[in-house]
Amino acid sequence: FAFRLCATLAFAHSASAAPAVFWASDPIRPGETAMLIGEELGPKPAIEVLRLPDGPAGTPSAKPFAWAGKGQRLTPLQADARCLKAPLPPQLAPGVYAYRVAAGGGSVSGLLNRPAIWWAQGDGGTTASPGGWIRVFGKNLAAVTDHGPQTTDHRPAGAKAPRQHSITPTLHLQGSRNLSLRAQGDGYALKAVLPKDLPPGQYRVVAHNGCGGSASWSEPVTLTVAPARAWPATVYNVRDFGADGSGARDETAAVQAALAKAGENGGGVVYFPRGRYQITEGLVVPRFTVLRGESRELSSLFWPDVPKPPAALIRGSNSFGIEGLTLYASNHV
Repeated sequence: FAFRLCATLAFAHSASAAPAVFWASDPIRPGETAMLIGEELGPKPAIEVLRLPDGPAGTPSAKPFAWAGKGQRLTPLQADARCLKAPLPPQLAPGVYAYRVAAGGGSVSGLLNRPAIWWAQGDGGTTASPGGWIRVFGKNLAAVTDHGPQTTDHRPAGAKAPRQHSITPTLHLQGSRNLSLRAQGDGYALKAVLPKDLPPGQYRVVAHNGCGGSASWSEPVTLTVAPARAWPATVYNVRDFGADGSGARDETAAVQAALAKAGENGGGVVYFPRGRYQITEGLVVPRFTVLRGESRELSSLFWPDVPKPPAALIRGSNSFGIEGLTLYASNHV
């Protein structure tokens, strides 16, 4: 009896709970099927979708999106407590869409094709410098219609000449100086050049893909702007650490010793004079360090066929370089 009573109370509580959406499938185009993952979404929800009007994005606001107006009703293909699938009308124009799901004890709304930044990097790796660049990675960073510069017609009632809005991605920085930067890229990565007079400091970066007006800014990520760091120029010749460049023996230890010395110095140049250098393990390059050969024709690193090849031949976190070298690998994984 106690078990049946608990089950009944749990069911009653669930039936009155408001729906929640944890994840939505986008980018999405008209005619494609949207999938929402959450709780309390079924079994007979009322679903509406509304394309947000395009227009000037303005400046980002912390005010959350709120459903306003009447949308177009959708017929679900699947609806249960945790998953909802419904196709978008094919006659909709591409852009940013608002959705609302009413079920059980309330409703939930959200946006599809709204930009999302997952992480950012700058020309300094973990930082960006004045006059340098910033790249952001995520989804919906460019409009799903983006096949080059586009415009949409925003003509007030009775106006004789249309006002055109350009659908171009934008990155906006908020900090000691606020500015918007036109960005280049695609839906998953954008890059913009920073002004040379940008004050150093902490900035919040948000993205807009050109659609959806002021409601379609992404959530922010943090970026540190700092003066560019000069890379150390000290040269560490691998010959001084025991390498001979004959290609006849494994010289991994000598190269790793030179790399370690550069890392202790905060960076530098690990230099490979003319020769062939046999490597059998992956090389980790410290920050602000360059692997430099005499030229691509004269200096090479090669990895012979080994039973357990390294997952990566050369790797580093950021701010490292490879110059004047040719790399060879036999049967690499």
